[in-house]
Amino acid sequence: MIDDNQKFISADKFAALKRHGAVPGDMAIAKMADPWLVSCVLPPIADQFIVVAALYKALPRCNTA
Repeated sequence: MIDDNQKFISADKFAALKRHGAVPGDMAIAKMADPWLVSCVLPPIADQFIVVAALYKALPRCNTA
């Protein structure tokens, strides 16, 4: 699959947007999908991502106790 819609930002810009950062293994959930709440686990195709306004981010929590 070829994704022609990739966007890149500098490391400084990513640091400024850290609150919106995501990493492989986090879940991205589309706000405006049809059907609603289409989601995926971010794959290890990049070290980090920015979650844009059209997405929610969910963080996996593992309870090992």
